[in-house]
Order: sequence, then structure tokens, then C-alpha cells
Amino acid sequence: VTIYLNDSVINCVGYLDTGNKIVDPYFKRSIIFINKKCIKDITNFNILVPYKTIGNKGIVKCIVPKNIEIDGISFKALVGLTEETVKIDGVDCILPNIMKEKLC
Repeated sequence: VTIYLNDSVINCVGYLDTGNKIVDPYFKRSIIFINKKCIKDITNFNILVPYKTIGNKGIVKCIVPKNIEIDGISFKALVGLTEETVKIDGVDCILPNIMKEKLC
């Protein structure tokens, strides 16, 4: 996964989570979750997105990237920053379910 931000490019390994159906309520953009430690020098967030899961609810801080590429395919999505690390060995970010149709 390559995420293009304003002044930087982040390369990471993603995991396609078919249960990740969280979208922003206004424009219905999917959200890629990444640990905020992977993104350096981000001080402002473009959008706050409410979420609700089986046992939790809250607001995730998101960035609107210039572009996201996965295996040469461009995607429009938000990048949600989490405090928690991804608990799958070798994985840096969690991809949303909507990308399944384009990748498979």
C-alpha cells in the first residue's frame, strides 16, 4: 500500500479486512486504519469520523490523502489514525471491505 500525503509517501503492508465497513457519513469514503506512529509530523486532521462497533464507539481522526495505490490501482479513501498497533505480524494497515471488489 502506498499512501501519498502532502509532503511524504508512506509505503506499508495492508491486510484486507472484510469486516471493515466504516465510512465517513458525509461522502461515504472508506477508511484505511494505520497506526499514527507510521505517519510522521502530522499535526492537523482533516476530518473526524464517528464509528460504532459491536463493543465500542467513538471518533477516529482521519487524513484526506492525495492518493492511495495498492498494486498499481488507485483508490480514494480516508486514512484513519489509531493509537493501537495492528496485531497481525508484518501488517501495517487495515484495508476496508470496499477495496475487495477492485483487488480480487
